[in-house]
Amino acid sequence: MAAPSGDGSYTDPSGLTVITQTAQVPPDLAEVYAAALMAAENQPEDFGYPHVKDGTVVLPAVSATATALSKADRKAAAKQLREYAKRLKKDGAAAYDPSVDVTSLINLAASPGKRNAKKIDELNNAVFDARNDTSLKGGQIVSTGIDASGRVVVTLKRLTPGVASSLAKKYGVDDIAIRVQPDFRASATWSRASDVSRYGGGAAIRIHISNTVTGICSDAFSWYYGTAYMMLTAGHCIPNGGDVYAPDGTDMGFVTSGSKESWNAGTGTVLMTGQATYRGDIAIIQLYAPLKSNNVIYRGGPTSTTLSNVVEMWSRSSNFGDQFCTGGQTTGEICGWVVDQVAVNLDYYNADTGAFEGTIRHAVSGSRAGNVGTKGGDSGGSVFTVRSDGQIAAKGVISGSGAIKLGGLTPSTTVYFTDIWDAYYGFLGYLRTTSA
Repeated sequence: MAAPSGDGSYTDPSGLTVITQTAQVPPDLAEVYAAALMAAENQPEDFGYPHVKDGTVVLPAVSATATALSKADRKAAAKQLREYAKRLKKDGAAAYDPSVDVTSLINLAASPGKRNAKKIDELNNAVFDARNDTSLKGGQIVSTGIDASGRVVVTLKRLTPGVASSLAKKYGVDDIAIRVQPDFRASATWSRASDVSRYGGGAAIRIHISNTVTGICSDAFSWYYGTAYMMLTAGHCIPNGGDVYAPDGTDMGFVTSGSKESWNAGTGTVLMTGQATYRGDIAIIQLYAPLKSNNVIYRGGPTSTTLSNVVEMWSRSSNFGDQFCTGGQTTGEICGWVVDQVAVNLDYYNADTGAFEGTIRHAVSGSRAGNVGTKGGDSGGSVFTVRSDGQIAAKGVISGSGAIKLGGLTPSTTVYFTDIWDAYYGFLGYLRTTSA
């Protein structure tokens, strides 16, 4: 075993890198990294996942087209990278469009033998799906995801020589990092108390399946399609569809199984009707007329009546280092979260009974120091960024929570959420950004 580095990471005899914390993006490189990540997401067969090296953001150029671009004139390459990085809305307008000044700072490195982003995604899913194979089961793999190193981070409870050797043999050592968390377990966060029509996000909702109250969750943001009013929430709150009631018992609306939720009880994330991409843990509640939802979310504590306007969707997918807040009916508003992994696959277990509840796929995770995090009842609540003018940019929907120890010492909490762009591309309609 190689000696630990300054951050506590080391190389296992198998050749795998063992880390104590996920890779971070320096604040001064955040926008450059975001542009590189979007280029990799939009052109997954051309580029690998980016990483930071020697104070620059390196974007691996894997395909012949990308390799040729890496050798082209720097200004021309920057213009093309800008086109690759754009995030388009359904009408073709650009929601995210980095400047050429930003994309010119991307270090495009010819890497013809490296896995592209599509292959990294496949590796991420393959390792997680093999967690119960005989050769890996002893490690108790609990999650996989991609961090800012561009590698798949495999979180497990035990790293034995046999498990390490099997991982290295099956998947290689270049694109995998190991994180050991013996006590780790995540759970869906089941559990604003008096919301009424013209509903706002971050408030309590009551779930009814087959006329039985099955749980209390939160809603996230107002949505609309044509003249229909809707609210986003978490799919695990209402798996396979069902009825939703407001806190006062008012029959609020319903969720259609298959096409309007991405979660099956006992399974977890499933493909929604007509979709070819996993969309995390989301559902959309269609309100009964004449009930309405509005472009506001609750702010402050669990009993707060303060509302802020939601005026936009975050312009791109979540990026490492993004800071955000969460808002749910149990814990209220919590800020100071920082995105640390994307494309997360994770098994949820009931916090009280230990029973398996389902697997979330293609989630985002964020962490914050300390023991304060989301709790039961916050599922389905809002994930957001507060703009400089005090108004809100929607970022996602709360799914679950966990507790980890960074470096094995510092307590930290984790929240898992579905990115708002998965709702945008998964459902018909749009985020409501003007008053109902």
